[in-house]
Amino acid sequence: MVLQPATDARGVLYRGGPVLTVDPRRPRAEAVATRAGRIVAVGSERHCRQALDLPFDGNGSDATGATRHDGPAVVDLAGRALLPGFVDAHLHPVAMCVYAHHLDLSPATSIPDVLDALADRARQTPPGDWVVGVQIAAEHLVERRLPDIAELDNVGAGRAVVLLARDGHTSMGNTVALAVAGIRGGRDNPPGGVFERDDRGRLTGVCRETATRILLGSVPLPGLDALRAVTHEVFGSLPAYGLTSISSILQTDAEGPGGSAAELESVGMMLFVDDLPIGNHAILGGEPIKACDARSSSSLHDPERNRVVGGVKLFLDGTLGARSACMHHPYADAPAEQGWLVLDPAVAAARMEAAHLAGLQVCVHAIGDAANEVALDLFADLAARYPDGSGTSPRHRVEHASVLDNRAADRFAELGVAAVVQPLYLRSEAGWLGERLGSERSLRTYPFRTLQDAGVALAGSSDAPIEPPDVLAGITAAVTRHGFEPDQALTVDEAIELYTYGGAVAQQREHEAGRLVEGYRADLVVLSTDPTTVAPEKIADLDVATTVVGGRVVFNDHHLPGA
Repeated sequence: MVLQPATDARGVLYRGGPVLTVDPRRPRAEAVATRAGRIVAVGSERHCRQALDLPFDGNGSDATGATRHDGPAVVDLAGRALLPGFVDAHLHPVAMCVYAHHLDLSPATSIPDVLDALADRARQTPPGDWVVGVQIAAEHLVERRLPDIAELDNVGAGRAVVLLARDGHTSMGNTVALAVAGIRGGRDNPPGGVFERDDRGRLTGVCRETATRILLGSVPLPGLDALRAVTHEVFGSLPAYGLTSISSILQTDAEGPGGSAAELESVGMMLFVDDLPIGNHAILGGEPIKACDARSSSSLHDPERNRVVGGVKLFLDGTLGARSACMHHPYADAPAEQGWLVLDPAVAAARMEAAHLAGLQVCVHAIGDAANEVALDLFADLAARYPDGSGTSPRHRVEHASVLDNRAADRFAELGVAAVVQPLYLRSEAGWLGERLGSERSLRTYPFRTLQDAGVALAGSSDAPIEPPDVLAGITAAVTRHGFEPDQALTVDEAIELYTYGGAVAQQREHEAGRLVEGYRADLVVLSTDPTTVAPEKIADLDVATTVVGGRVVFNDHHLPGA
């Protein structure tokens, strides 16, 4: 496979392998031609050669037997598959960098594993510095609990120790960390959050939802040099997954799981956005005015460089892992709990109106069935007050839409609200979801088939760093569901669309991305094999060979011949 130069100014012909266009008018093609960052032809090889003024001898090669050095390049796919570039419609790029700086506890399978890893990190940590572990999940430990505060005190050896759960909405601190954060036994729970206590009223160190913001607000940020190093690594890894565009979730204030420690996320992204080799659709948490400011005068908004500030993020509830997702009925494995709303609906309505009138997407985090009902009620009220006869209003979104009631999918479709879903959650949660939710609710959990059949605009995402931004693994999860409620599975073609055209729709870019169509951006991914020809569980094992953004090669797997 011979790749084109760094840009496609002379034109590039892709031929010699299956072309999956994700265009219902022409799902398959023989070839694609690009020039100056755009697709100029899709269809037969003869047609694509004509668009580039390349001769054709009818046998799949140039009449001269070679590509002219001063003419268009010819890429022989050699049986590999060409698809539209992948879109991750919801991830946290700055949080990914912060996570990469700290201790990854995801390999731990027991409390002793966790404590050993923390003790090792503490021994390498200067006195006075903090020990921070991320990606811990009680459900993945044999004890089915987090370490207790005494255990964290012992491994810290006088240092502050903080754990951040996999869902990002639950944290835990030892005695030193709680004291620095001002969390003491007599402190009341914050609105929308909980400082967990034992049966004697003593703090356990566990903080949930808005209480997590308070604890994490005291965690020191990585130094600029350290952050720059991990940013270069993390941002540079994204094209290796075939990603050509992301929707980046960025805090602008202390309202968000990261608390005040993450309120500079948007500023950090401004500093490092030039290191991002793919498109960026920014969604800013906090007051809409901050997103308006960033759109008018920041490096995050530069459409000519494939960057836009597109939306505003609101949090309505928590997560299933923390049992803080707001449900109509109690959790099956904790009858005294049914989650809660973390934002007053009246406050949410005012922000939604301001964002809508500013032409920004409203992106509402809603996981529980009760929270999704509130979100849809708020969108319905907004639509009633501002009917859009011209069809030019922003396309609003619900982030997650994890557990829905029986009428919700139809309401999504009627309101034109997109659902941004995370199939890879199933890989991590399938083992305990049924126990947590009960059999009836499980039928409408991650209800991809129900949403698809209702005609809802569906987009796939990873929510990285919660899950890795591995699109091929996400496609596998959407199809196999890792055994959880298989009737809600998508087909392979539908799952591919989830991460291509569906992502473009969620970013309001369906007029120029997400399909291989003449005039669209030359955002492409080459896979080792046509994913529709292998068993669904094997799609995750395919290789990304090449990723192209706007005609420019941003990733090339160097074991390819001639690369």
